Amino acid sequence: MESMDVVAGNFGRLADDFMLDIILLKKRDFNNGSLPFLHAHVIELATKAALLNLEGKTLRLNHRIMDMLIHLAITLIELGPLIPSDEAFEKYRNLWLLDRGIDSYDISHIPSPDVLEEWELCYFIENIVDLKYGYTKDLRLVSMLSIVTPKLNQRFKRMFNVLRKQYSNSDATTQLLNRGLQVFGDTDSNRSVLTDIFA
Repeated sequence: MESMDVVAGNFGRLADDFMLDIILLKKRDFNNGSLPFLHAHVIELATKAALLNLEGKTLRLNHRIMDMLIHLAITLIELGPLIPSDEAFEKYRNLWLLDRGIDSYDISHIPSPDVLEEWELCYFIENIVDLKYGYTKDLRLVSMLSIVTPKLNQRFKRMFNVLRKQYSNSDATTQLLNRGLQVFGDTDSNRSVLTDIFA
């Protein structure tokens, strides 16, 4: 059996790789249907890597990411304000519409960008198990509505930053930035974007 620090390192590298995938897709194909799945798994892997690194355990390896985030926020004070509120979880469901049958929806408005980013984070966290397929276990669409944007959700990015600081180090970050620059091109603009996300 692998040691917990090796597992944390592997989870962290996967979270970083999924994040690179998100950046690439946001730049080249922001309508790509795998983006919600990638976001959810960045959160899941980064959360588990942070917990393993800080405590040597993950409150069991399950998909209850909110429980893990709330637990981490006790130690990581800067994480607390990034975790979506209970009210946000209630409200997001009115926009990301679970398939409840025709004529059962009423979309009254699209919220401001910062609120929308919090609601989108709710969508990733709550549906982490089902986003791989886009359907729940009883074969209902996870959401009847797809919200796409070429911009990276800044609340998601800040949460990733806080979690990543718990499992990464400067050598791993330098290697990751170099890999990213090979993929995106070694320009000042690309370096700035990657540094903002990973450093």
